[in-house]
Amino acid sequence: MAEKYVVGGIAFGDKAEAEKAESEARRIEALNTRIDYSNPRAVGSLYQKAQANRVFKTPIGVSYMLRLREFLAESGVPEQQIPPVDLTDIPSKPQEDTAGEGGAEAVGADEAVDKAMLAKREKVFEARLRSQKSMISRQLGVIKMQWAVMAVLGLMTIAMFIISLTGNSPTIINYRSKILNQYAQWEQELTERENALSLKEQAAGAGIK
Repeated sequence: MAEKYVVGGIAFGDKAEAEKAESEARRIEALNTRIDYSNPRAVGSLYQKAQANRVFKTPIGVSYMLRLREFLAESGVPEQQIPPVDLTDIPSKPQEDTAGEGGAEAVGADEAVDKAMLAKREKVFEARLRSQKSMISRQLGVIKMQWAVMAVLGLMTIAMFIISLTGNSPTIINYRSKILNQYAQWEQELTERENALSLKEQAAGAGIK
């Protein structure tokens, strides 16, 4: 039985291919620490660059590219604007026909395992995306609530200011009465002082004559 090399839950029959897959897995881990997967623009830029440079060629990398593509589609990017994952320049390795029916069965079993592992990894990725979308939705809800509270407080402040200028509440009426009474008292005192001063001037004038 041929030796198998497992990378990321995928079994490879060729050591060189397994090493390439391991290299791509490390690159994906590095990207996971730098890319904001909640930002469609950042994910789209990463997808375009990886596609143009043919960065990923093994099943590990291809699975990652498919997840990025699915995320962009779920984020509202039109399907026609997302180029398909291009595998046309990746040479396919012909299967050796020396194993007979037993070898064909083994290959079929390996393919089934690979598909199962890819499906599992895609489910994990989808769960992470749903979690991130839920967190973003909650944050947007909190921000909207804060804006609503600020708007209500602003309207209350404006209303209180208008009421203070035009309202007829007892407190405001009493305040106006106090101001008017104080003003009338000042005016009376000023008049009395003017009259007293006028009498003094008349008395002084009479003394001089």
